[in-house]
Amino acid sequence: MRQSGNVFIIILVGIFLFASLLYVFSRSAQKGTGNIGKQQAQIAAQEILNYARSIEDSLNRLRQRNCSENDISFDNEINTEYFNANSPTDPNKCHIFDDEGGQLIYQSPNKNWTLSEQEWQFNASFQVTDIGTTCNNPSCADLNLHLADITNDICRNINQFVGIEPEIPTDSTYDLTPFTGRFGNPEDIADEVTSESLERQTTACVFVNGENYFYHVLLAR
Repeated sequence: MRQSGNVFIIILVGIFLFASLLYVFSRSAQKGTGNIGKQQAQIAAQEILNYARSIEDSLNRLRQRNCSENDISFDNEINTEYFNANSPTDPNKCHIFDDEGGQLIYQSPNKNWTLSEQEWQFNASFQVTDIGTTCNNPSCADLNLHLADITNDICRNINQFVGIEPEIPTDSTYDLTPFTGRFGNPEDIADEVTSESLERQTTACVFVNGENYFYHVLLAR
């Protein structure tokens, strides 16, 4: 009987350890460590580019419906920092993520794309050299989409898709003030050693202060 009891205890301990292992594994998977394979990195890069282009297309349609650049709203249920008081309501005809406007659904980035949980960011304080007009006042700032803390593999694949390789371009600073209808004094994207690789580049992934940042010009000005 004692031997049977010992076997029963060993089985219970084994079940407990197995359950603990499953819990730790599931928690690690949820954190999005960015440990994905080569083919998955290529697919992720293409998905990021496709989503960026879908937002650009939606914005262009709104512009054709007489929504001014200051009217565009990126307000969404996930991130409320993008409320634009300039944007018309009833209907929300200049809202990207609204059935009455751009008819897009806001989709949070896949957790495996980034090394920490991130959301899409919309900013109007940057300009790309030779895209639109280059100057030092808000009239030249481009309207951009960003995604921070992208994994190295996905960053490189994005750049390869748009013709930048092999080194990831470097920038010194990034001001990601949410766009709420106003354009800021523009900084040049990638103004460091590799800046020449980003001239006329409407899309790229750059390294800034320890993180990789994806950008896509939604509206060049």
